[in-house]
Amino acid sequence: MTYFPADLSIGGLIVLFFWILIGSLGLPGGTIEMIAEGSLATGISGLIIVIFISFAAAVIGDILAYELARKLSGRLRSKLVTFSFFESNEKKTRRLLNQYGFYMVFLTRFALISLCQVMSYVSGLEKYNRKKFIIAVVFGELLFAIVYPLIGFMVGEVFGNLLSAVNDLVLAVLLLLIAFYLARFLIRRRKRAGN
Repeated sequence: MTYFPADLSIGGLIVLFFWILIGSLGLPGGTIEMIAEGSLATGISGLIIVIFISFAAAVIGDILAYELARKLSGRLRSKLVTFSFFESNEKKTRRLLNQYGFYMVFLTRFALISLCQVMSYVSGLEKYNRKKFIIAVVFGELLFAIVYPLIGFMVGEVFGNLLSAVNDLVLAVLLLLIAFYLARFLIRRRKRAGN
C-alpha cells in the first residue's frame, strides 16, 4: 500500500523543494511553482504534502540566506549589490528591519514577498537576533506555505469543475446535434417512403 498521492509526482515535488530553497536565496518563481503543485493536488493528502515540502524548503532557505549573510557579511554584501533585486531594495529593507524588526521579517515571508530574500540577507548582515528571526520565519513561512498551494488547489478544483462543465456541455450539444440529424433523416425517409 502506498501513501503517496497519485496526482503528484515525486519529481515535481523535488523540483518544488529545490525551487523554493533556491528562491529563498534570490531566484524568482517559487511561488508560481507552489501554486502549480497545489493545483495538481486532487485531495487533501496531496495538498498537505505540497504545504509541508514548501514550508520546509522555505524555512531552510531563509535560514541559509540569513546565516550566509551573518558569516560572510562584507564579502557577501559586495556580491549581493550586483543583483538588482538586492541593490534596489536594500536601503528600504534595512530601514524597515530597524523600525519594525520581527514584524517585517514575519510579513515579508507571505505578504511582502518581493522583499523576502532581501530581508533574510539584510537580517544576517545586520546581525539581527537569530532567535527572533527564526521564529518570525517559521510563522511567516507557515502562512506562505499554506496560502499559495491552497490558491492552486482551489484554482485547480475550479478549473477541473470548469473542464467538467465544458465537457458536459459539449456532450449535450453533440447529443442534440445527433438527435436533430437523426430526426431529420427519419423525417426525410418517411417522406420519400410516402411518395
